[in-house]
Parts: sequence; structure tokens; C-alpha cells
Amino acid sequence: MAYAAQEHKTKITNDDIERIEIAGQIIKSQGLSIKDSSVDGPFGDHLALKDIARSVTPISNQLIEQLNITTLQDVLAVSPNTYSASGFGAPSLPTIRGQLGELFQDGTRRQAGNNGFGVPLSFNAVEQIDIVKGAPPVLFGSSQRNGGFVNLHSKKASTESSHGKLSLSAGRWDKYRTAIDFNTPIVKDEIAFRVSAEHIDNGSFYDFSGTQSDSLFAALQILPDNKNSWDINVELYHVKFTDNAGINRPTQALIDNGLYITGQGVQQNGSTVPKAGAIISPTGQVQIDRSNVLTDPDNINKATTYLIHSIYKRELSDNSSIKNISYFQHLQREEIAQNSFVEIIDGADTAQNRTELTYQWDNKQQSIFAFDLRYNKVLGIRL
Repeated sequence: MAYAAQEHKTKITNDDIERIEIAGQIIKSQGLSIKDSSVDGPFGDHLALKDIARSVTPISNQLIEQLNITTLQDVLAVSPNTYSASGFGAPSLPTIRGQLGELFQDGTRRQAGNNGFGVPLSFNAVEQIDIVKGAPPVLFGSSQRNGGFVNLHSKKASTESSHGKLSLSAGRWDKYRTAIDFNTPIVKDEIAFRVSAEHIDNGSFYDFSGTQSDSLFAALQILPDNKNSWDINVELYHVKFTDNAGINRPTQALIDNGLYITGQGVQQNGSTVPKAGAIISPTGQVQIDRSNVLTDPDNINKATTYLIHSIYKRELSDNSSIKNISYFQHLQREEIAQNSFVEIIDGADTAQNRTELTYQWDNKQQSIFAFDLRYNKVLGIRL
């Protein structure tokens, strides 16, 4: 009798087991996941993230558009443990792991100012951005910055089809942007040409601040056969911008209620010329608007630069290839800040050429041999 009860219980349990089937399909990320991106340049070409023993955040063209990345601050908001220095409001270098980083384009170091307060960066010529933690590889040359670096990949022309895009945007505080990008094959599957133009006219919440810039970019791709490729691009960039000096004499009352401490600062020698270290004897408080900053309406800050990049690749065999990278940049800048300093650069010229020979030993190991030459000349004054 006990055996019959056991058998009956087992039978009921087996019949009552619920069967659940889950069906799904792979959803393509449309380039919005960094896991799908490949990295070219610092550690070899066409490498997946899993094959790189470094912390790398690649930002594709689709992700740049989706996140509306238009400044260096926007780039660093995507990668953890990175930010851009807020001094003067116009950073030209990233800050990674607490240190100023390097800025490269197509594997060559760009002119970006020694202290991170150089010329603002235009993304009109950029197709992908790689943020790498740690010191640059020996392939990129010696560096005094070990926190990390940003490597910009220039747009390339496509020999497959013609396409174009026009974008217009507007925002608060009189911020306007117009951009056009057009690509067309000249000879199908052999030669293609691409041109991009961008105009920015941005006002600001802060008094006497803003940015006006124009960027023109052109790229040419030549594919003579299936073993050779040559990419050439040129960019001309002109910008007028403001170094936002912010406000001094911070107090909790200034933060909470906009109350600014009044009083004349006096240096140790008795001079009343404004300078760091002056002693202030407060005479009271006055309420100021939060848009009020230490920016003089007569300040001048403008720059013009042009860049030329050339990348030639040739496949020598199934295991070896050679690549030659050439770069030239010319910069002129005039900055006259009434409350701080003067910097005038009549001409800063940088030229670089690097030849890389890559040998693939097996699926897990490759070696890169390179020879690099770099020339830099600056004529200017800073007071």
C-alpha cells in the first residue's frame, strides 16, 4: 500500500512539470556598444578590445552622433576616471587618472598646448575616438604624461557609394551649429573624395564669453589594388574663443546667494595691482549675477591652424605589412587677456614621419618595428 502511494505521487509530479521555452534574436547595436569596436594604431591595426591588454574606450562615429559629442569635455564624460580641466573653460588636453594626458591624431602627437590651455578642438574631421589609460606605447615616442591619451581617427573617404549629410542645431544662450559632410567615389572601388565643413557660433551664459569657429576638411582615398591603400586628408580650422576666468573670492554666501565680498587687495609691497597673494580687507558684500565673471570685453583670443595627414599601407605577405604615416601642422595664435597674460605665436610648425613594419608570428603574437622622425619649431612670445 505504501508502494502504491509512492508511485502515484511520483506520477503526479512528473506530469505537472512546467515547460518554458525562450526564443530570441540577436539585436545589432548599430555601433552604439564599445564592445563591437576595433582599435587601430597604438597596438596594431584592426584589434578587438579583448586582444588589447590595456584599458581602452573606443567611441565610434555612431556613438559620437548619438551622444552629441562636440567638445573634449563630452568625450571624457564617456570614459571613467577621465575629465577635462575647468581652468579658463577651454581645455585642449584630457586629464586621465589625475594627470594631464596626450592628444594624438592618426597616431601622431598634435599641438595642444603644454599646460592644457591651448586651442579648442574641432570634431569636424574626426570619425572615431580612442581613450586609452596609462602611458602611450613606445611606438608613439617619449612622453612626460603617464595618465593616458586620446587618439583621434580622421574621417576617410569611401570608394563604395555616394552619400551626404546636413545637420543644423540650435540651443540656449544663442548656440548655433551647421555642418555638412559629403562623400563620392571618383573611380568606383579605386579613388574617392570626401569633404566636411562646420560653422559654430556659440554664445554663453557668462558675460563677454563665446566661441566662433569654422572648419573645412577634405579627404582622398586611393586603392590601386587589394594590397595597397593611401589616405590623405587636410583640415583648415579658424577659431575665436574666450578664456573664462570664472570668479574669485569664493564664499558660501557667494555660492548660496550670490553675495560677493568687496574690498581692495593689497600686496606685501603696498601695491594695489591685482595679483595672487594679495591681502584683502573686506568692506562689505554686494549681490552679483551668476553670469558675472572675470572676463574683460576687450580680451582677444583667436587662432588659425591647418593639418595634413598621409597614411600609406601595403601588404607585403600574408604575415607582414608596412605602413608610413606623415603629419604636418602649422599654428598661429594671438591671445591678449587683460587680467592675466599675453601669448602671441607667429608660427608653430610640426612635421613628423614614421614607418612601421608589422610581422604577425601567429594568431596571438605580432611585432612592430618602427623608425620615427619629428621636427618642431615655434616662434612666439608669452608675457
